[in-house]
Amino acid sequence: MKVSNIKEALVFYTKVLDFEVSKEYGPKIVSLVHENMPIVLEEEAVQSESKNVLLGIQSTNIHRDFRQLKEKGVQILSEEPQPCPPGLYFVIRRSINKSNRNFTVY
Repeated sequence: MKVSNIKEALVFYTKVLDFEVSKEYGPKIVSLVHENMPIVLEEEAVQSESKNVLLGIQSTNIHRDFRQLKEKGVQILSEEPQPCPPGLYFVIRRSINKSNRNFTVY
């Protein structure tokens, strides 16, 4: 996943979403993992809106996760988890350096 600032993105992914750094491939590429779900962050100075990724994260307790993210100050785009087949979801926004990223938790 392309990010504009690797240091700020690492803080978000590790402190807010509880990912762990699994390997650093240099100063601009880092591999993370969360409950066997790997992602790779790569710093890129210029980002195109057409390259944005909507990351979905599965939750075993969506109401707890909703509350915890809200307590951490994460911008959640709804007041409560919303219904969808086959359960519930909510969308959070990460804003760093004027670059918005949305993540769906279901």
